[in-house]
Amino acid sequence: MPSPRTYPFLALTLAAGVACAYAPGAHAAQAVKDADFLNSLGVATHLNYTDGTYANYEAVIDDLTYLGIHKLRDATPNPWGGIPFDNYVTALEAVTRAGNKFDFITYPAMPLKTTLDQIGAVERYAPGSVIAVEGPNETNNYPVSYEGRRGTAATLAYQRALYHAIHSDPLLRHVAVYYYTGFDVGTTLTGLADFANCHPYSHAGEQPAQRIASEFGKQFTMAPPYPKVITEAGFFNVPSMPNGVDDATQAKDTLNLYMDAFAQGVTLTYVYQLLSAYPNQFSDTQSGMFRMDNSPKPVATAIHNLTTILADTGHGNVQPSSLDYTVAAMPVTGHSLLLEKSSGVFDIVLWSEPVNWNDVTHKPVSVPLTTVTVTMTGTAGDVALYDPMLSSDPLEHERDKTNLVVALGDHPVIIEVRPARDRLLTEESPAASGTVN
Repeated sequence: MPSPRTYPFLALTLAAGVACAYAPGAHAAQAVKDADFLNSLGVATHLNYTDGTYANYEAVIDDLTYLGIHKLRDATPNPWGGIPFDNYVTALEAVTRAGNKFDFITYPAMPLKTTLDQIGAVERYAPGSVIAVEGPNETNNYPVSYEGRRGTAATLAYQRALYHAIHSDPLLRHVAVYYYTGFDVGTTLTGLADFANCHPYSHAGEQPAQRIASEFGKQFTMAPPYPKVITEAGFFNVPSMPNGVDDATQAKDTLNLYMDAFAQGVTLTYVYQLLSAYPNQFSDTQSGMFRMDNSPKPVATAIHNLTTILADTGHGNVQPSSLDYTVAAMPVTGHSLLLEKSSGVFDIVLWSEPVNWNDVTHKPVSVPLTTVTVTMTGTAGDVALYDPMLSSDPLEHERDKTNLVVALGDHPVIIEVRPARDRLLTEESPAASGTVN
């Protein structure tokens, strides 16, 4: 694999030790920064759909602000693409001004020089706004022709040319290159890409953890570790269609998807997609986190709650520490991950992935709650329990606790732990009570 490059937008490195905290029932875990997890969250957009809901780019900016996500995957600006090009450029300028950053999909049908010129124009307008470019999209569905070749040979030739062009360009050489997506097996990234990339969509009610692991394992046979991104994944919420789910299941499984990907070392995960784009019932156009009127679906509300709970308002480059904790009675489908804010406050994230959707009946499966006990070893502290499916406020708050009993279902819950030594005496945490579902 190529020598590691440094990309300013990547807060998480392969040495971050995420997997150490991933094992169910983990204890004496090394924390990872909350900010690193939040920096791994991305969303696919279609600002080039200037005849649909994305035309209202000011509403798009508001939607992104609400989510707390500012890394987008979109199409390379293309003056020959049959869309109002000027409208797309106007939207890109507005969205980058708002602080959002892009991975751009590239197209072999467009001359490579034009591709670099268009992407470079965005980077010149808003320096630092282009964080990645990506090889051809889903070549199994959209076969590639390039320089007289077709199929895999054409795709590899284009990917190699793209990699060389980006890293030879004085303006874009800092930009990461993502591998193309399709079903071909990759044996090396050398000279082709800086990051392996796949689209691990779940099927038939499947939860995301196993799908992520199997897709990367199947498509990339080089020995790990290697840098990974997911440029599409998600849950289409047209329940009557194959692989469709209802609103609540889309929300819960998308939270699981973000957690699973980060825990498995995926640097960035772009969930498909921000907005339901057009008024038809095809699953890919009705898969948005927001409805066509920009009102949030439950998935958008849940992500907003998650990013609000985990937001780190501290300053400085404080290195995360470790916390001794155990999780008793964790189900076999359960996972835990330890995060830490710069203030020294820990966030223990617990989630479980039982089957929660029946793809035959097109209805959710009732999931019984599992009672788990989280025990922190050492000095007692303040403990608060959050469920992003319900609220960004704590459901429960206890002082001077070393353990907490949690009812775990089919999505993440968060236990905030403020060790006694770090308690801010002037801060009064809100108290509430409730049930975690």
